[in-house]
Amino acid sequence: MTEYPASESEYRMTMTTSDNMLKRWSGRLLPWLLIVLYVAAVQWLIGWDWVFSAWSQMSAEVLAVAVALMIVSYLLRAWRITSYFGLSGRGDFPGAVAVTLQHNLFNHLLPARSGEISFPLLLKRRFQLDWMHSTAALFWLRLLDLHFVLGLALFLAAQRLGGNVMASVAFGAWLVAPLLLAPPLIGGLSRRREGKPAKGRFGRLLDRFLAGLPDSRERTGRSLLITWLNWIVKLGLVAWLFRSFSGATWPASLAGMLGGEITSVLPFHSPGGVGTYEAGVMLAAAPYHLPLRVVASAGVNVHLFLLGMALVSGGAVLLLTQGSVFKTEAA
Repeated sequence: MTEYPASESEYRMTMTTSDNMLKRWSGRLLPWLLIVLYVAAVQWLIGWDWVFSAWSQMSAEVLAVAVALMIVSYLLRAWRITSYFGLSGRGDFPGAVAVTLQHNLFNHLLPARSGEISFPLLLKRRFQLDWMHSTAALFWLRLLDLHFVLGLALFLAAQRLGGNVMASVAFGAWLVAPLLLAPPLIGGLSRRREGKPAKGRFGRLLDRFLAGLPDSRERTGRSLLITWLNWIVKLGLVAWLFRSFSGATWPASLAGMLGGEITSVLPFHSPGGVGTYEAGVMLAAAPYHLPLRVVASAGVNVHLFLLGMALVSGGAVLLLTQGSVFKTEAA
């Protein structure tokens, strides 16, 4: 015989528990559902045999160079961390490399940028840095990433419209804009807060957040320069891989990869970027009128390379450190 809740309060409690369980299981199953849909879509639109056949044509030397360039990109990101926070002690750079690789892994595995939460936790664990300072630093560095890729995308679009000289001038001005604008803006906000006692929790958090932003033109310039170097290496690598897989021209390859990379720095993407990365590639490469199957296959293969590097490098660090990301003591 079916038992019903004895009272309205028990009924509400039962319904609340059921809703919470449904949300929890939905959150766990959704990433796997998206991955299954991605695998099925690739099979239907392209065929996995077609995708993997491109790897058989790639030499071991080319793959070794690609892996080496990806490692250079990881090292540049670690350098950006040590430079930004002034970490120069013994073991600080290897620690920053470990943070970079684990943060990259979580960003690939978790949906909707939720992997970014690991950044302040990892820095707290390894360097005892204030989590609000680290959050502010992450906000600043992500702005620089988005600033560079959007600027380059607009530059390529302007070039296709025939404005080479004006596009070059505008791109140069765009690149140096953070160096000219950020220090006075951030400094002005900080000065307005000086001498004012923090009111409540929000006021204290705001002060700590502002303290984590670049406080000088030199600090701003260093983070800007290393960001440029990293993106030049990474975009050069992925465009080269895309060209190797597709036979496309350099402009088409760079445009397609910019589309994919823009999706990777936007606030929302699917777990692992599956589907969203390839959609960005196909959308950005559309003006070059390449065969859809070729573009999609090359985009999938480049994405598989990035995912594979993230899984291997980040997983290796997790195994070597033998620790949890949520520990707060120094590694």
